[in-house]
Amino acid sequence: MKTFIHNEKDDVAVVLEETPEIPRFHKVALKDIAEGEDVFEYGEVIGHASKAIAKGELVHIHNLATNRW
Repeated sequence: MKTFIHNEKDDVAVVLEETPEIPRFHKVALKDIAEGEDVFEYGEVIGHASKAIAKGELVHIHNLATNRW
């Protein structure tokens, strides 16, 4: 899978070539992420895992929640 990582601190990468499991330009987990753990993209926290996310899994609204509220 071809991906792009914005920052060395990131927990997710952007998928550049679509796979059967992950659409193009969506995020994929670079490591196992525990429920409640902050998720980094661009070197910044973009939210937290609303449930455990396995390495290689799609990271999207079904398993990523905002820290805004």
